[in-house]
Order: sequence, then C-alpha cells, then structure tokens
Amino acid sequence: MRKFLLLLFFSTIYLFSNILCRQKLAKELVLLPDNYPSWVVGKEESIAFSPFLLKDVNVTKRNPLLGLYLIHHSSPLKEKEPITIRPPKTVRRYAMSDEVYISGKVVQPQLGLSFGKFSQYIPDNLSIVSGCCVTAGISIGGDRFINGAYIRWFINSPDGHLSDVGARFIEKNGSIYVSEVNPFFTDNPFLEGDEILYLNDEPVENLEKFLQHILFTPVGKILRFEVLRNSDIVELSVRTDILRGGGLFSDTFLENIGVWLDENLFVTNLHPKSNLVKHGLKIGYRLVSINGKKFANETEIRKYLSSIKDNIPVKFTFVFQNRKLGNFVIELKSNRKYFKHINAPYWEFGYSNTNWYWYDSETDSKNSTDPLYEIYNKLPLTKYLL
Repeated sequence: MRKFLLLLFFSTIYLFSNILCRQKLAKELVLLPDNYPSWVVGKEESIAFSPFLLKDVNVTKRNPLLGLYLIHHSSPLKEKEPITIRPPKTVRRYAMSDEVYISGKVVQPQLGLSFGKFSQYIPDNLSIVSGCCVTAGISIGGDRFINGAYIRWFINSPDGHLSDVGARFIEKNGSIYVSEVNPFFTDNPFLEGDEILYLNDEPVENLEKFLQHILFTPVGKILRFEVLRNSDIVELSVRTDILRGGGLFSDTFLENIGVWLDENLFVTNLHPKSNLVKHGLKIGYRLVSINGKKFANETEIRKYLSSIKDNIPVKFTFVFQNRKLGNFVIELKSNRKYFKHINAPYWEFGYSNTNWYWYDSETDSKNSTDPLYEIYNKLPLTKYLL
C-alpha cells in the first residue's frame, strides 16, 4: 500500500508539473506566418530555427550556419513571456511545446557546430527543457538540437557572426589536439597534432567549453594559445576571422576561397569575387578532385587541404564535373603574398570521364545567388589563389 501511495504521489506531481510546463511554454511561444513557431526572447522579439530563409517577417539578425533568426515584431508581444535559457547540465531532458511532449536524454553535447543529439527523433523548433521547464536548447529536427549557450550568445551578439581561428580540434584522452588546419587562413600558426594547453592563459577544460570560447569571441580579437609541439611549448597568437562554414553549411575550408558544397560535393554557392567563378565555375557542378586527389566527402577535402598547409603547391588544379560538359578543369596559382611555404612541385594530371548523378536543375548552367548565403557573399574575399 505504501509503495502504491508513493507511486501515486510522484505520478501526480509529474503530471501536474507537466501541465504547468506546457502552460509556461504556451506563453513563450509565438507563431509566425504559416504558423511557424518561434520563441519569445524580448518584449518585441522572438527567435526561431530554420534551415531556409524566413520570409514575410522582420529578421534583424541571422546566423545561417546555426539556422537561427532573430525576429522583430511590429507590436509588443502581450501576454507573452521570454524564455529562460540554461544550457543542459544533466542528460535527462524533454522536448516540448504547448502541444508536444517527448521524453528523452541528451546523448551527445554540442561540440562547436556539430549539433547536440537527443535520444529520440523530434520535430524542429521544440524547446529542449529540464524538469524546471527552462530552455536548454532548441530542436532542429531529426535527433539534433542547438545548445542553449549558442542561443544565448546569438541573442546577445551584435552581428551574429561566429569566429574562426583557422583550425579544427578533437579531444583524445582528456586532451585537445589540432585535427585539421586551414591553408586559406592568413598567418595560420597551427600545425596538425598541436596539443592545446592554455587559451588566454587559462588551462583548457574540455572541448565543449574550448570551442565555445573560440566561436563566441568577437571577430577581429586576438586569442593566445599555448601548445605542446614535438615536446616543446610554443606560444601562438591568432586574430579571429568570421567563420564561413560548418553547421548547416559545408566545412571543407574551400568556403574561405568562396566555394560551398553539399554533402554530395555539388556546388551550392559561389562568392561572386571568387577566382573560380571568373574561370567559369557554376553552381551545380560537382567537385571531383584537387591536384589529382579525389574526394568522397567533406572530411576528405578538409584533411587533404590541411595536409598541404606547409607545403603549398605552385598551382591548384580543380576538377569539377558538369552533366553537359563532363570534366571541367580550373588551374589557379598560389598567391605568394599569403603563403610562406610554396615548396611542393606541380604535376600535370590526367583525368578520365566519370558518370555521376546530376541534379535536374537550371543551376547546372547558371549562377543564381541563394539569399541564404547573402551574408557571406557580401564579405571581402582574400585572394589566396590567382
């Protein structure tokens, strides 16, 4: 009998708290045109996730890599309350709105722009909440979500730009190492395998906090690193730049020369000032190889470019394929102004035709700017290749 009464008591508490949480979420939720959900963050502002450009709303700030949009409403959001944001500290969480309730766990924290993972498949724009009904994140569909720390940063950021230091990092046995280095990043001091010991004179705690520190640093600021390199302690300084890839966009390092790809390596966007555009590259072409090295995915591209960072070839030979033209070859020279080590020899490569599946789209034959990339297409582009 005692066990039954305890079970009844806790079940009642659980159901009552669930009802209260849904009522609270209803006050925090505001619908945009087409009943698209957004979450209140101010008297006249709300925030929403979307992989596509939001239309028919007054967007005051956006970050396409995260898919976050800050929306200004023309009149105060009466009878609404702003969400309370608190990044997840425990694994047990609930994905909720005023009508949806999904119980689950955080199975993987968000590491940089590798989004967090939930134990259940969930629709997008649900609030990932704790038992106290505070927002620990926003779901983005599938089993992924954006950590509340990134949402809070985005709301407070003056321009919504994340920062880049020209390297990607991994954590092994409690230590953080440089995994890949971007050759198209001016004065990049990192080398593959560098072990990160200190950031701005503070010992690094873990990869999650370390990446947040870098990404949330204002663009143009100097970050100081102390690394272990071949048994030597080396001090490095890096001026942050705007991060142009990762998250919902490709992260191949080619973004810094104005080229974005999809998961199948088709070109999705081209910066209008890119020299690849001047040589005839168009949206819809598929990247096959660089300097004879063929690729199957984004990671292979990033790892190859990292491997030549200190042994830059005199020329870069890009091979793309077009369903009408077949192989499309572009050769660009390395700009000595930005590369300190142009030592690698240059070879002439031979190529054979390969059959690929092509998108049935007019973008195969012309460049049409996608407004989703407009922010990055307007940024200055360094001429690493000529």
